[in-house]
Amino acid sequence: MLNEEKRQSGFSTIWLLGFAAIILISGLAISDLTRVYIEREKLSSAADAAANAGATAIDEERILTGDGKVRLDTSGDVNKGAVPRCEQMLLKWAEPGGGASTVLDVTAPTKSKCEIESNVGVDQDKYLIASASGKVNFTLFGLFGVSSKELTVSSRARTSCSSSSACD
Repeated sequence: MLNEEKRQSGFSTIWLLGFAAIILISGLAISDLTRVYIEREKLSSAADAAANAGATAIDEERILTGDGKVRLDTSGDVNKGAVPRCEQMLLKWAEPGGGASTVLDVTAPTKSKCEIESNVGVDQDKYLIASASGKVNFTLFGLFGVSSKELTVSSRARTSCSSSSACD
């Protein structure tokens, strides 16, 4: 009887170590997946804010001298153009304390960018598209060769009008 008790005394330790390993691995996996979700939400907020900032750039000259329709200012003017306003907002979000500074990459202009949608007719209202990109580094998945994940989100916005006759 005494010999049988000695053989089973280490069994609970092995179970406890196995269970602790499973809890640790699960916690790291949840941490990595949560980080991806949070950083994607930050990028989404940055893209939304940038697209909306760009959509506030209205071509005032065309309203006064043209057909009176409200349209985006497609000029490259730093102070009033839609794309420069959008890009300035992306830069603000990328600054330390800007909301997405931990993930937003504005160093590569092909990743995080602002552009006017080009598949819309000349006389129609145009949409501004803001794309925000970044990279999330992993903890657990890095042990298996997946060290990071590239994230890209886009947001579309256009000028708003008080009446349908003022818009295209």
